Amino acid sequence: MKQFKIRCSAINRIASSPKETTIYSVGGKEITTAKYNKIVDSVLSSGDISLIQHVEITKKLSDSGLSQGSISYCHEWIKENIYGRSNYVETKYTNKGIDTEEEALNILVRALKLGMVYKNTERRTDEFKTGEIDFLHDDVIYDNKSSFSFQTFPMFEKKLDRVYEDQQKGYLDLWNKKLSRVCYTLVDTPIEILRNEIKWLSDDDAKQTKALNHLFTKKAFIESKETLFPMAKKVDFIELKDEQRVKVFEVHRDDNFINGIHITVKQCNEYIKRLLDGK
Repeated sequence: MKQFKIRCSAINRIASSPKETTIYSVGGKEITTAKYNKIVDSVLSSGDISLIQHVEITKKLSDSGLSQGSISYCHEWIKENIYGRSNYVETKYTNKGIDTEEEALNILVRALKLGMVYKNTERRTDEFKTGEIDFLHDDVIYDNKSSFSFQTFPMFEKKLDRVYEDQQKGYLDLWNKKLSRVCYTLVDTPIEILRNEIKWLSDDDAKQTKALNHLFTKKAFIESKETLFPMAKKVDFIELKDEQRVKVFEVHRDDNFINGIHITVKQCNEYIKRLLDGK
């Protein structure tokens, strides 16, 4: 059987701890939460505490020892890797990220004054996980996240999204590094993606207003206006410098966190084996 390994981009899916389930029972026989709540209501209305004294309350983890998020991910993994049915969904967000990847990296390099860099082409895998970074420079891992629009760009955020933080911790372990930088970038939205974004608007002024959240250079704005909303009123377009189009968050190596993920991966493998064995 193919061994389960977590993609670094999905580490957050299995990172949460399993929650305990509360079990209510009377005389050794389990009762529902609804019935227990009725008993509580009776105690509150009558003041007779003896009504609840015979109820036993215990806490229990799932038989797999996994969180519900981990269990759901295991089910998806089986469908994709055992039965060949992927749940991948193509969206406008992923399309822009793919289409603008090279330009995003160029902006990042210019803004951070990194000099010559080489895009990573290596995917690394160990016993527990697999991942592929964008590039390594001066012993630091860099990972680009292309924001879809100005509204989704974390200009004033102080804390990195936990999904991406957990992803970087996986990379840091695979590459045996201490520091990673997640760089959000603002790249002009390709004209065809922008066309689909504003096509439902009939008024050129409305199209221009929406398009301004996707255009950050004068060249791209002029081209888009001539092509998509030529009758829109004149506006004072504010071009953003490279430095304004990059937001950096740092992530440090966390061996304790990764050790916990490795334990969860082992539990996932055991759970998947039991499912496939029909147990």
